[in-house]
Amino acid sequence: MAIAPAVSPRNVPPAKHPPEVVLDRVIKRFPKPDGDDYLALGGIDLRVDGGTFCSIVGPSGCGKTTILRLVAGLTSADGGRVLVAGQAVTRVTPRVGFLFQQDALLPWRTVHDNVALGLMLRGTPKDEVKRRVQHWLHVVGLAGFERHYPAQLSGGMRKRVAIAQTLICEPEIILMDEPFTHLDAQARLFMEEDLLDLFVDGKRTILFVTHDLDEAIALSDVVVVMTAGPASTIRARRTIEFPRPRDLLGVRRDPGFGELSAALWRQLHEEVARVYGRAARDRVRSDQQV
Repeated sequence: MAIAPAVSPRNVPPAKHPPEVVLDRVIKRFPKPDGDDYLALGGIDLRVDGGTFCSIVGPSGCGKTTILRLVAGLTSADGGRVLVAGQAVTRVTPRVGFLFQQDALLPWRTVHDNVALGLMLRGTPKDEVKRRVQHWLHVVGLAGFERHYPAQLSGGMRKRVAIAQTLICEPEIILMDEPFTHLDAQARLFMEEDLLDLFVDGKRTILFVTHDLDEAIALSDVVVVMTAGPASTIRARRTIEFPRPRDLLGVRRDPGFGELSAALWRQLHEEVARVYGRAARDRVRSDQQV
């Protein structure tokens, strides 16, 4: 579901260029039941240039979603700075749209009314709301489904509604938290293609969290690999140089794709192994064999 803006977009001057996102030595802690704090982010340094599609990959619990929430203004850092277009993030703004892993469609509202919700909360005139809803439903291939309810839609169609619900507010930054995880392989490929068609126009900055390394490489301009927690940081940042527009199936067949995937997987595998204690178990086996 799109994040409801805290202020009207009329109060935000239009950016001449897509805004960059900067995390400067960001620290984030969470309280634990025993009274101590868990250090989730241990000094993250990350810069995403305006108009860039950046994917973030890493082991479970490394703080990927926390980074998105910091950029969205849904939580605050305990140290360092989070900047959007050079301004400190202190609250939710119309510049940022958030597409969650699970859609948050209201089951008692039609497709039309779910997509229109963000504009209605802003007090947008009804004629303008209707025009923009029709436009975005056409863009995501759901024209004719305006009167349907979420329960009448497939998982892929619900995800398209959520995308329209986010984009109708015209955010300059799109945050996506594993948005295609629960789709089957065919629906996922179509949604990835739609994502490229809708987003990769140089007009928006995209932060995309995924556990699928190949998906990250195929979609992105930049892939960031995070270390395992606690105190997660950035282990690697790799620029993806496949030209755009991209044929997702064709890119995956490129020999360079396999080489890049293998190189990034070696780094990611070491971090995932730390989470599951694999390195420690391997050392024990090695000692026992000596």
